Amino acid sequence: MAIRTRRFATCLRRGLPRGHHAVTPGTTTTPLPKPTGGYRQGPSHVGIALRDESSFPGYLTSLPLFIMIISDYDADYHNLPSPIPRYLNVRDILDRRSCLLFGPRQTGKSTLIRQQLDGLPVYNLLDQGLFLRLSRNPTLIREALTPASSAIVIDEIQRMPELLNEVHLMIEEHGIRFFLTGSSTRSLRRLGVNLLGGRIRSRRLHPFVRTELGTRFELRRALEYGLLPPIYFSDAPEEDLAAYAGDYLKEEVAAEALVRNVGAFSRFLEVAALAHGEMINFTNMASDAQVPVSTVREYY
Repeated sequence: MAIRTRRFATCLRRGLPRGHHAVTPGTTTTPLPKPTGGYRQGPSHVGIALRDESSFPGYLTSLPLFIMIISDYDADYHNLPSPIPRYLNVRDILDRRSCLLFGPRQTGKSTLIRQQLDGLPVYNLLDQGLFLRLSRNPTLIREALTPASSAIVIDEIQRMPELLNEVHLMIEEHGIRFFLTGSSTRSLRRLGVNLLGGRIRSRRLHPFVRTELGTRFELRRALEYGLLPPIYFSDAPEEDLAAYAGDYLKEEVAAEALVRNVGAFSRFLEVAALAHGEMINFTNMASDAQVPVSTVREYY
């Protein structure tokens, strides 16, 4: 008996397959030609493993089985055949006024820039060379202005908050509209920097919503791993989610000294995730996380 996984939307409704795999009892998977849709073939993703045909009830051995493998998603959100449109239309906002877009890491802020603001000059502060040049001379952006300049994008503005004074100046004196992105409002407010009150509109980009994904939405996967784009489409979502949480603890919590005991906060995060959707019981959560009740209240 051969078990073949296909892109068969009416069967089980459990996920989107990367490709077709033929599985014969007792053997490994054999990749077959990749279907249309842009999901790359992977060598190590076996949705089911059988030792022999007795693993299935007898009446199934004579039937062709179509199995949707929940874990077969592409790990690279940016390599999807067609970008997933987001409901937030930043082009319309920027046509009228400057915009400051906040959102958690990996929600797709940089992708949104490529999708909707193509053609505008972009200063990505993750570019270490650019970061060093602007650190030495924050006026470089102003010096690069031309009479045709009307809008400018600065990605990851939280890496260099002092640029906000330059942005303020160019808005006031040159009428330039800016699209700024950042992952942490907290770090900017904590530093007491110029947040351009009254001169810029703030928006937030959240992970995917169901209607943005359309037929790519799978409820069980969303509940288990969330809707952050690179994790939702990952071929190893548990590993990527663990890495994401580790980066959050290191770069957001520890680096900003938000809590004194990162280990205790890490245990709290796991307990809070397990209790999501339930009535909060601070005493039980404190016991499970091995921290005082007052600490759990402070974390919330």
